[in-house]
Amino acid sequence: MELLVFNLSWMLYNFFLAIISVIFGWLMLKFTNIAARVACGIVWLLFIPNSIYVITDMIHLPKQYFEVTGLAGLLLIAEYILLAVGGVIVFIYSIYPFEMELLETRWKHKKKYIILSIFFLNFLISFGVVMGRVQRTNSWYVVSEPLTVVNDVIATATSVELMFYVLVFTFICNTIYFTFKDLFFRSSLR
Repeated sequence: MELLVFNLSWMLYNFFLAIISVIFGWLMLKFTNIAARVACGIVWLLFIPNSIYVITDMIHLPKQYFEVTGLAGLLLIAEYILLAVGGVIVFIYSIYPFEMELLETRWKHKKKYIILSIFFLNFLISFGVVMGRVQRTNSWYVVSEPLTVVNDVIATATSVELMFYVLVFTFICNTIYFTFKDLFFRSSLR
């Protein structure tokens, strides 16, 4: 049971980081002041990789599963399932304000541009997820350690293996978003 409590502490922390993108994404839509919208947009963009990052934490489950027995194993699986489902929901709620913002532009009748923009956003998100998972780059490093971020961006962009992970995760992100967003919102791109 200690493992479950330990997991809960870091899972809640990661989930809190994921929620930041939801809050600032929706605030971006609510503000009319352009400076406030831009500020919210910057925070949203920096933290949005955290929204889907939590599903990558599933890599810890197989090893941990063999450390527990009986009911604790079932509770461990339930804990990870809740984290993954929560991550998918937060991810969809984080991306949707971007889609809504695009629908307010001159592109509102050019759905292919909106879809391509979401594809590109998911590429950026995936790039951030790979930097976070592999190089342990955190969102706030943009302010606290900007040179580390620059070095990590270069290292990721010049690595064939890491760019392969970025592309695979981009496919996963787009599949998740376009498959499940209609469960939460009436589709905007019809």
